Amino acid sequence: MDKLLEQERAKKEEEKARLRALYLGQIEDYCNLSFKEDLPAGVALALEELVKTDPGKFNIAAEKLSDMAVTYQVTGDGLPDYIRHWLNPYRRAYILSNKKKREYRGDRI
Repeated sequence: MDKLLEQERAKKEEEKARLRALYLGQIEDYCNLSFKEDLPAGVALALEELVKTDPGKFNIAAEKLSDMAVTYQVTGDGLPDYIRHWLNPYRRAYILSNKKKREYRGDRI
């Protein structure tokens, strides 16, 4: 029984690590920056929240229980509004001539 629980925990941790890498890529695309090591507080907070939140619950605008209807708010990047607010201070504008991501270097974006 303990072995099964340990395997289940290991599987969940592996899934979290996989999601973390995917969400970090999405955050980097949104911010147009590359984050290498020590993540800034807003990015770390957004990443942890994305990993623990069910993606099916993102951007729910309205729920109606009588006929089981759910309405979603559509955004271009797929991130919830409150997560985007945490990431906006780190967002770098896209320049038409150069769309290459820069590495995040603290105060200098």
